[in-house]
Amino acid sequence: MKKYLLINLVALLFISLNLKAQETEIYYPDLRYATEARGFTIHNVTFESSIEAELWKRSTFYIPAESELGYTRTGEQTSIAVKGYDATNYYATETYAVITSVDLSANSAINDYQVTFFNMAQYGKVNFAEFSVLITTNFTGDATTTTWTDVTDQLDQLDDYVDYDSNWTKSTLSLNAWKGESAVVLAFKYKIANTGTVDSSTDRPGIWRVAEVRFTQTSKELTNVMDWQFDDFNTFEMINVTSANAQGWKRTEALRTGLVEPVGEDYKSLQASAVYDADGLKNVSPTETWAVLNTVDLTGYEKAYLSFWNISQYKIGGDSEMTIKMSTDYVPNESDPQGAVGAATWADITNAFVLDESLGYDSNWTESIGEVSVDSNNPDVTFAFVYKCTDTYEDVNGVNSDYRASTWKIGDVKVDVEPLPTNFEESKHENEVCFYPNPVNDIINFTSQVASVELYNMNGSMVKYLVNPGQHQNISDLTKGIYVIKLKLDSGEIQVNKFIKQ
Repeated sequence: MKKYLLINLVALLFISLNLKAQETEIYYPDLRYATEARGFTIHNVTFESSIEAELWKRSTFYIPAESELGYTRTGEQTSIAVKGYDATNYYATETYAVITSVDLSANSAINDYQVTFFNMAQYGKVNFAEFSVLITTNFTGDATTTTWTDVTDQLDQLDDYVDYDSNWTKSTLSLNAWKGESAVVLAFKYKIANTGTVDSSTDRPGIWRVAEVRFTQTSKELTNVMDWQFDDFNTFEMINVTSANAQGWKRTEALRTGLVEPVGEDYKSLQASAVYDADGLKNVSPTETWAVLNTVDLTGYEKAYLSFWNISQYKIGGDSEMTIKMSTDYVPNESDPQGAVGAATWADITNAFVLDESLGYDSNWTESIGEVSVDSNNPDVTFAFVYKCTDTYEDVNGVNSDYRASTWKIGDVKVDVEPLPTNFEESKHENEVCFYPNPVNDIINFTSQVASVELYNMNGSMVKYLVNPGQHQNISDLTKGIYVIKLKLDSGEIQVNKFIKQ
């Protein structure tokens, strides 16, 4: 039976979701010294030489209190302050504090990435200086020739209370859009458009202060929905679409590094190659082979995480590759598996993963994790690993060694999701409860005219939906456990209660 996400009980049920999040520090630059090795560099584009010392000046006096941080400060930290004026004049100014690049290429797709920093705006009047936050993945070393993305509007907040207090604002910026990038550079830009005379009562551009720049990742504990160790042929298919010489996916004893095989289990990996033996030679011929995993029911989830270990070996040249596909309409057909693959609609999701690209003779496995969106109208998802080679060569270990096709191995495949709500509170209603008995064995009875009934398990997923159920309904097909029942009465009243199925 299909399950449906509990989405229309928000006003009626108190839902608590407990995700165990763990924050890990990626980079915590030292702002005491303006050097790339320490954490930031200064790039002054337009400025008055007499106030150059005020551009990103260090201060140990102005730093957030430890109690404001939400984490433990390590080392001696300072703030940096920038102002483009003196006691008499303010000056046309453009200057950047550029944070040393952060590598997000090796980080997991299931984590959330963010940067936080504290900021303070002070002393400004009319013509207050412009302060913006910028990001690039291609810093040229010159702030004026670098293509920046202004992310100021993406901050959750920024200090906009420009006065004489010393209150810090903590700003957070999500870095999820830059997952997989190897050189993410953050910069703070301070700009005054014109030169003029300072009037302390009406016209002064003000100071911006920055402190505690910190890059972190937050991981969530996920719930496993299904996994494949390829020890059970009933959980996957190996389908050769093109294979003239018995190439295709095959099971192998080679397991990924660090995988602990429980006693009594017989874990396998899958291996595919277009190379075949003929008359003592290693040859290559066109190959297309699919490893199709059993369909996963992801009803109730907006996204899921597919993870697997993989290794690419031996490729020198030629045209061979592995891709990852996803379908919501695949229907197995034992009598015509090739036709079943061809009849389904497949989306290529390979770009969601970082695959092993060594293509050498090592045995180093790579873990790949990718986030995939789930269509609520089509939650039954099938994943497939597709190996394809279009070449034809003889003796790829000899005269055609430059055209040896790759060999791919995959193993320890899992589909995980973020846990659904598990805590329900019954709604309040004036009238008596309109069903009995509780606990119930097989038949549930209604004491009022009921327009519809929705039954949910404690994972928050609908397991039964009934319209105009009459005075009683058989629910013997439900497993034993605790359920939530939502009754919509003909009068319009809605009741939500728990009951026990015995």
